[in-house]
Amino acid sequence: MVEVTAKVNKDGDKTTVTYDLPDTLEDLVERFGEQVIVNQAKANITIGLQNFIRSTSQPDKDGNVKTEEEVQAAVTAWMPGTRAPAKSKVEKARALFAALTPEERAEAMADLVKASEED
Repeated sequence: MVEVTAKVNKDGDKTTVTYDLPDTLEDLVERFGEQVIVNQAKANITIGLQNFIRSTSQPDKDGNVKTEEEVQAAVTAWMPGTRAPAKSKVEKARALFAALTPEERAEAMADLVKASEED
């Protein structure tokens, strides 16, 4: 049994129900039939793929947009249920630093130098 909650109106009211949702593929097929499971899997995979295409098609930090061929190559390598590897702390810091104004960068650099001298 799983609990499923859904918003039921624009005010954000929610209703929670319990539902007997099988845990294995075999049990799902037994309960709903193979074609229903295939159709639901395809629909869910399509939605995930659409989200991946949207995120892959966004401009990078320099404003560059991938070509359709580059998006297609990324889609070909995509697997449902997976996410892009998380960025390291250093990669995140670099991206944040790149978005700063020259004045903010100078201030941040001064803070970093000061912090490194304190170690």
